[in-house]
Amino acid sequence: MERMLSKISAARREELSRNPSGLSVGRLQSLIPEIDQVDVDNSIADGPEPARLRLVAWNMLRGRHWRLGAEFLRQNALAQDPDILLVSEMDWGMARSDNEHTVRELAHALEMNYAYGVEFLELGHGDAEERSLYGGENEWGFHGNAILARRPLSGARIVRFPGIEKWYASDQKRLGGRMAVLAEISLGGREVTLVATHLENGIDERNCQKRRLEMRQLLTALEGRDAVLLGGDLNTIPQDPLFDRMRDAGFLVAETNELERGTCQGLDATGEVFLKPYHIDYLCVRGFAVAPGAAPAVVPAVWDGKLLSDHAAVTAEVLASGRP
Repeated sequence: MERMLSKISAARREELSRNPSGLSVGRLQSLIPEIDQVDVDNSIADGPEPARLRLVAWNMLRGRHWRLGAEFLRQNALAQDPDILLVSEMDWGMARSDNEHTVRELAHALEMNYAYGVEFLELGHGDAEERSLYGGENEWGFHGNAILARRPLSGARIVRFPGIEKWYASDQKRLGGRMAVLAEISLGGREVTLVATHLENGIDERNCQKRRLEMRQLLTALEGRDAVLLGGDLNTIPQDPLFDRMRDAGFLVAETNELERGTCQGLDATGEVFLKPYHIDYLCVRGFAVAPGAAPAVVPAVWDGKLLSDHAAVTAEVLASGRP
């Protein structure tokens, strides 16, 4: 099965950005139902059912370094050959990332199926730094999250969180909004729900409350799903009460994350990678046991001397059967 999103023309994007009729952000959003479609390709892989699942979640910062990212995911011992890869901040048709469909390219390089959902329809060329560094026109203007898997994906869909006004009013003008993309795979005769998500950023109390509401909405969407593998950039620290809600809903958190290490990364003056003291990227599972002998890890994402993102990857391993 392969299903593509519909393209939103440059003329429509320009009209949405100018908003000559002075429509509300909600009304503008209603004019682009295309962004609630999911791009799915199951033609790439149909691997055997493994006994253990290696999980990786990674904010790949626009996906512009997907080529080196693929090498990192093929060869780094801690993140090598994931069975499930949950990625965020991936561009499709943005000039800042060579107008590539970064998820599709990454999926083919890793020989994995994918489901890609749009988080934002970008109405400009990114943030101030990106506008100064990257020229050209956006061909599609999509930015989003994706699930990559070695098994066929079914039922791909989006859970979109409310509150786009913050971004439409910013200098990085966007429509869409924070969201999660969900899909199912079959493992051992049971249906497993995969979730790649990206919650709102910002450290003020308003944004903290927004993230908790987003997680509440996502957990509601997952009610009745006994087997769930969830990962992404949750933009919050381990002490956030939203994790209490996740634990109450049956998710493992501490067991599948190396919470003592930060997940934001940078390069020091000597060109060496370092981790900043903020852990904001997670893998959380329900209905699975951690694989014996496996420990979750924060993996600095650097390859061939190149910093691949401002986020490290996070990894964990679980038993595919769900039972110890």
